[in-house]
Amino acid sequence: VDPAAELAKHKAYTATDAADPELADVMVAFKAAWDSFAADDPERLAGLQAAYISNNPHPAGSKDQLDSADGSEEYHKVHKQYHPKYRSILYERNYYDIFMLDLEGNLMYSVYKELDYATNFASDGAGEWKDSGLGEAYEAARKNPDRVTVIDWKPYGPSSGALASFLSTGIKQNGVLVGVFCTQLPPDARPKDTAEWLRTQKASISIQAADAVLPDAMQAFQQAWNSFAANDAQRLSGLQAAYITN
Repeated sequence: VDPAAELAKHKAYTATDAADPELADVMVAFKAAWDSFAADDPERLAGLQAAYISNNPHPAGSKDQLDSADGSEEYHKVHKQYHPKYRSILYERNYYDIFMLDLEGNLMYSVYKELDYATNFASDGAGEWKDSGLGEAYEAARKNPDRVTVIDWKPYGPSSGALASFLSTGIKQNGVLVGVFCTQLPPDARPKDTAEWLRTQKASISIQAADAVLPDAMQAFQQAWNSFAANDAQRLSGLQAAYITN
């Protein structure tokens, strides 16, 4: 896979999907449903994550199979109406995920329902993932809503620390901004040098550990650990992505 070609293709996909005349109506419908779901954002977060993640009968990685949670809330009706469409788009485009955020930074909708779902991404808010790549994508679209912005690959906590890249753009209705549309690139679109570097590190550590007595192996792992990333948080997300998620 040519990463440059994949990026160009997904930028075009994102621009096309964002230009769909129905998307603005979808955003407005989700916003009204989000606001009416509960009295405040913390209650919405708790209620929606319970409905679409914790109580979702489908396993992790397949939460997208739930078209609508139980309940009389308008949100579930809106989700049932539009979720099949955006799930199909995700499969067709090979997106990793699709996101719709309101102008306050609330992630009103995503296809896969990872732990970023229903959290807030405004830079001046208190959302857990606001400083992540998706947070950058949201803020970029707010500042430049008429273009597709690319946020480069970096570890993303809600995806188990795997490297993630996001595309974002603003959605307008009658010329007025009503929300932000984001897509997450598939892992196979990641630049080869990033993946190759991780494989090289794995191979180097394995060889040193196999050939050395225990003290030498410990020293090799310590050196590799120190060189893997700038701090322990990045080492945690990067190594879990390399050895568990991927």
